[in-house]
Amino acid sequence: MEIQWHLVFYTLLVGAGVGVFALVAISELMGKGKQYHMSGSIISLVLLALGGFASFLHLQHPERGANILGNFQSPITQEMYLAVVTGLFILLYIVMIKIEASTLSKKVMAGLGLVFGILLVFFSGLLYVFPARPAWNTLLLPLIYFTSSLSLGIFVLYSWIRFKKLEEKAVSDFAMKALSALLILQSLLLVGYLVFLSANPYPDPTRSIGRVMGGDLTAFFWLGVVLVGLVVPLFLVFQSIKPKAGHSLPPLTIGAVGILATLVGGVAFRTLMYLLGTTVEKF
Repeated sequence: MEIQWHLVFYTLLVGAGVGVFALVAISELMGKGKQYHMSGSIISLVLLALGGFASFLHLQHPERGANILGNFQSPITQEMYLAVVTGLFILLYIVMIKIEASTLSKKVMAGLGLVFGILLVFFSGLLYVFPARPAWNTLLLPLIYFTSSLSLGIFVLYSWIRFKKLEEKAVSDFAMKALSALLILQSLLLVGYLVFLSANPYPDPTRSIGRVMGGDLTAFFWLGVVLVGLVVPLFLVFQSIKPKAGHSLPPLTIGAVGILATLVGGVAFRTLMYLLGTTVEKF
């Protein structure tokens, strides 16, 4: 299947935006990190907006985009409204910070933004689960989309905190632990996906495990998805959690390389999905 680059970056940028706000919201609930709540929320909105712009560019007839607004039965319309609601909660959270609203109201708004954001990221991946495309017909797909994009977002905010020297040890430690959990989960999901491909009820050379393990996609998968997208970020995380004396990387380097690695890995996996996304019947 032809690679839909606009949608590749849409799912990745929207998920990264939610990942940034997830760390903001959790630190708000923890009562930590007030000095970067505003800037982190703005970064989150910018990433959501960039993702929305990428989705808009995907439309063959952008001038007809308004036609989907009233079609509530369409999954695309539902996704769009879910993105708008998520962005609205983040915006309201920013307003509450600006007017110095009560701690409880900020926690509630941050929590709502977090819940709707997580739903948005999962739903964005769920839209690709199609029985007609056997390599996509699994919930492993939206879960891998979820883990890869949130990892990117957490690295983005971690880098911002380090760059602006707004470090709070509790939040930094939590970010690294969250990243380790997401990346390990993503590794297990990828193993599960390989098992799924090998047992697919509609085998075909274009979407077979052979393409990934010993065919034309082998180097792409192992270098882009596994080595760059998983091994490198995990190494960086463990460097941060348990640094070795005289061999630890600077925190800003960990963040910057982490952004690049998870970005490359996220794009690589989404590209792989399109390359494997052939239909049951060829028309």
